[in-house]
Amino acid sequence: RMLSGDFPGATALFERLELALSTDDLVGRVIAPALTETGERWFRRKCSVYQERCVSVFLRSKLVVLIETARRANVSPTHTIVLGAVQGERHEGGMLLANLLLERAGWRVLNLGVDLPVVEFARAVEKIKPDALAVSLVLSRNINKRFLELSTVSGLPVFVGGRGILNHQGLARRFGLRPVAGPAASAVRQILAEFPRGTTRP
Repeated sequence: RMLSGDFPGATALFERLELALSTDDLVGRVIAPALTETGERWFRRKCSVYQERCVSVFLRSKLVVLIETARRANVSPTHTIVLGAVQGERHEGGMLLANLLLERAGWRVLNLGVDLPVVEFARAVEKIKPDALAVSLVLSRNINKRFLELSTVSGLPVFVGGRGILNHQGLARRFGLRPVAGPAASAVRQILAEFPRGTTRP
């Protein structure tokens, strides 16, 4: 329905699923697979850009609501993380999923959005002093340059995730970064594993 631009039909279907499923199931069985499948179709040129946007814009609006609900319920966050996508990156589906999952895991997420120069992440880290920084790289353009820039952000673990790092995990480690490969749920589990409950920065 979303690929065809049928927003009323998509909304009605989503609302039925929302009533029938828990938030975890809604995210894991509906939202995340839909974003992944649409992204893969776009990557393989099996759908038009406007069709990809129909899906991503629709699901983005649903994720924003879920994130705000999780944020309000997360009254005593255990850790803080700055999250965003580097300059030139405009895909935010996986990032929003990670935002939601981290808030539901008890972290406070400061989402700086997409297309942000690394120097701005460094400034945010310096002023906010979070426990971690997580950066999304869906595309692998200028990967060496981006890794070099991110390696200058010091004093906390810098996680790099997204499709763009799948074939560059060893390179990321050589720059002192921490690759978190796989979909958002897997990436979040890897981040949480480095921060056992009751601990601060590793």
